[in-house]
Amino acid sequence: MPNQSASWPGGRTYVFQGTVLEDATGGTHVSSLTVTPGAGNEMEIRYGLFTAGAGAANLLSVFIDDAANRLTNLVPPGVSLASGQTWSFPSTNQVVSNGVTPGGFVPVSGAQRFIMSVSTATVSLTHAFAVVCRVFGDSPTFTLADTVGSPTLTTNTSGFF
Repeated sequence: MPNQSASWPGGRTYVFQGTVLEDATGGTHVSSLTVTPGAGNEMEIRYGLFTAGAGAANLLSVFIDDAANRLTNLVPPGVSLASGQTWSFPSTNQVVSNGVTPGGFVPVSGAQRFIMSVSTATVSLTHAFAVVCRVFGDSPTFTLADTVGSPTLTTNTSGFF
């Protein structure tokens, strides 16, 4: 498929949804999805959804960094999700502490990274990560990971729509 972003200024819509199944290794697991546009490329984060695994105290973080420094949070820090609970973003019904309602599209360029991560001490959970973005240039790189043991990483949807 030819690169349509040159003829269509709005870019192309990319959808990714995948799961991280933690193994039974003890310890605090940090499961994540990292999306990197790559040199010369840009994407806009349109919306996304995280679904917590079947365990308590799933501490969610959704942010953008420059591979060294956190640049912004897309979900208020310290969100704790119960078993099976979901969190979508941007959300028009969630107000952060300064009274600003999050919303709008968030650009991510080049080596910047969009990261969704969840930390939990409960083992053998399956967390689901989903994000929809507009892509200007080549396909971004999507990386599912877990910091402990040997997780099962499954990509359910990944492509242009």
